[in-house]
Amino acid sequence: MRKSFLLIFVFFAFFSCDSDEKIEEESPVSFSFNNNIVLKKNQKKEIKILVKSTKIKTLELLYNDKLLNKWDSPSKTINYIIESDQMALGTRYFSLRATMQSGEIYDDKRAITIYNSFPPILKKLKVIEEYPHNDSNYTQGLEFYKDELYESTGDPGSQGKSMVAKINLLTGETLDKAMLGRPYFGEGITALNDTIYQLTWKSQECKMYDANALSLLKTLTYSGEGWGICNNGKEIITSDGTHKLFFRNPQTFAIIKTIEVHTDKSPIGYLNELEYINGEIYANVYMQDVIVVIDPLTGGVKKVLDASQIVEKGKGNGEVLNGIAFNKKTQKLYVTGKFWAKTFEVKIN
Repeated sequence: MRKSFLLIFVFFAFFSCDSDEKIEEESPVSFSFNNNIVLKKNQKKEIKILVKSTKIKTLELLYNDKLLNKWDSPSKTINYIIESDQMALGTRYFSLRATMQSGEIYDDKRAITIYNSFPPILKKLKVIEEYPHNDSNYTQGLEFYKDELYESTGDPGSQGKSMVAKINLLTGETLDKAMLGRPYFGEGITALNDTIYQLTWKSQECKMYDANALSLLKTLTYSGEGWGICNNGKEIITSDGTHKLFFRNPQTFAIIKTIEVHTDKSPIGYLNELEYINGEIYANVYMQDVIVVIDPLTGGVKKVLDASQIVEKGKGNGEVLNGIAFNKKTQKLYVTGKFWAKTFEVKIN
């Protein structure tokens, strides 16, 4: 009985050693750490790359598939300094790629998340003036264009009530409108080159209207959900309810670039209605009484605007804060919400 036990032990010990040798052979290089990396913008961090084989022909370090460095026939641990100043905010990946003398390729990968380098400035929105708002409007977008106010609405009852409308700011009256009909659920709007762009929530279509006649000109398509939209004079910028903003070609809606929105501590998701104001992106955060001010170059949150006073005055029996409009001519800022009875002129205090 003891002899059998000994044979079994030797058998498993033999294959256990063989298995360990295989694992060693299959891991000629790796990062020295298992956890993902978290840094703030402009921070530096030294990492160690463990070289476990003398049979590596070339070793490459990549950031999101971009080559950062390359070593020929490395033979010992490599110390490498990560400099985050050239890295985008958000989560990307570092990869090690070892090409062996035999031609085999081995990889090791870690995520790296970059947060903004400074905390956002906290400000409050103060009411300057109040105006009537149609409380049957489920506001999704609010936009001034050539001194006229436009509004886009959704259709939570699926009754075909989504629309784009010209609104009289002083009375809340609808002056003209274009209905989407079923099955469309209207979302945010923006105006560029005499054209109103209106997103749809799940239909993956952007409707383009003549800004004067509100007649449909064209329909563009995109993937994913549509939430908020604005423009910087050249590109259309959209949100999809995540922490990402997409810069698009206004003619084709093709994505030109994507930025991720972060504070110094975390990403900011549920980005909804958008407005481009004096070189910054203002965004409602869905289900929160705040508007965040975003750097369009980096995605860093520069300011957080507390709108709780506005919500307290305006919500009534309505729903969340949603709707930001900036009049370039008067330099005045306006906000409202879904099913609200008021639109407010506000200022940052």
